[in-house]
Amino acid sequence: MKIAIQGLGEVPNPARLVLEEEKPDKSYVIASDYQLDYVCERRDFKEPNKEVIKTAAEEAGTELVIKKCDPFDLDEITDTIAGILEEISDEADEVLVNYTGGSANLRVVLGFTGVTLTRLCPTKIIYAVGYPSGPKIVTDNAEKLRDIYRRLNKLF
Repeated sequence: MKIAIQGLGEVPNPARLVLEEEKPDKSYVIASDYQLDYVCERRDFKEPNKEVIKTAAEEAGTELVIKKCDPFDLDEITDTIAGILEEISDEADEVLVNYTGGSANLRVVLGFTGVTLTRLCPTKIIYAVGYPSGPKIVTDNAEKLRDIYRRLNKLF
């Protein structure tokens, strides 16, 4: 089973792109009530982020699981992700970690999680952005981020 773990910020595009491009069987989206209820009018969305993500999940045939947490509290973020990892431990054949959306704290913890998971199971660490009249990028940065981790680790 292909499972995505994603953050959601004010712009729903990163999570939506992963749903559209990767079509995971299940996607966990981590966000606050504010982020779920926010309407990203500056990117021409007309409905709340929660509805944008629900629609994308339905179109991709993905089971959507929303996990609410304080996106600025590192302990709460870590506990939320740990809970997700416990839930998926027996069902994940591949894990997609999208570290593009959400608060800076959430993105950092998702990145750490992705790098750690690459040692345990097939994992993609996805960077996903798309602009209405600009580039659309959905790329797996797992090897690059593991290399950066190794290089930085050698410094200490």
